[in-house]
Amino acid sequence: MPRWLSADGFDRTGCRHKKDVYLKHKDGHRVAVSVRVAPILSRRGVAIGAVELFRDASKRKDLERRNAELQTAAEIDELTGLRNRRYLDMRIPQAIEEVKLFGRNFGLLLVDLDNFKAINDSCGHNVGDEVLKLVGRTLSSSLRSNDTVGRWGGDELLVLLADADPGLTELLAKRCLFLIQQAEVRIHGTLLSPKATIGATCLCAKDDQNSAVERADKALYRGKGNGRNQVSCE
Repeated sequence: MPRWLSADGFDRTGCRHKKDVYLKHKDGHRVAVSVRVAPILSRRGVAIGAVELFRDASKRKDLERRNAELQTAAEIDELTGLRNRRYLDMRIPQAIEEVKLFGRNFGLLLVDLDNFKAINDSCGHNVGDEVLKLVGRTLSSSLRSNDTVGRWGGDELLVLLADADPGLTELLAKRCLFLIQQAEVRIHGTLLSPKATIGATCLCAKDDQNSAVERADKALYRGKGNGRNQVSCE
């Protein structure tokens, strides 16, 4: 029985109510039910009873659940299981607004696999896919639950670090690089260890998405030019 009903089923508040509850079916399972209650009032306006309407809400609940699943699927990269570009294009501007409104800190990492084309050319695209998935899993497992790891495009991954000032951003970027260097994937009996270059920056209140990513990209390519397999900060 909903909490806002009395023991005899009357609504003593004199107000209409609508609530979704789960009632026990005669077969033992729970059923989603939408309950509407309208009070029956005396001439003095006192609630002396109530009309209760029960409606099966299971189909609506299933539809809501399915819509949520589809929304989640639309934000996931099919290959890596990470957040996709669509999600990142939404999340980065949100983070910039949090910087502007609340002074919150965010770090931004662009992670690019070194010599990825050579891996694809010599070992095949299937091997390249496995290396990319390995790096994605490594980043996801090494960062905090409130950080975001996504596939930016091709062999580039993007990481949004929550509550990270420049010092913490650089520290987490170096941790990511170290763990990528330690990762291995076995391909046809041979262990392959990926390498990556990471461009790191922090979001600013004057940023838009393009300026923030371009700054990380600039740091990334400076690291590429300096020998790769390193963290470069901007």
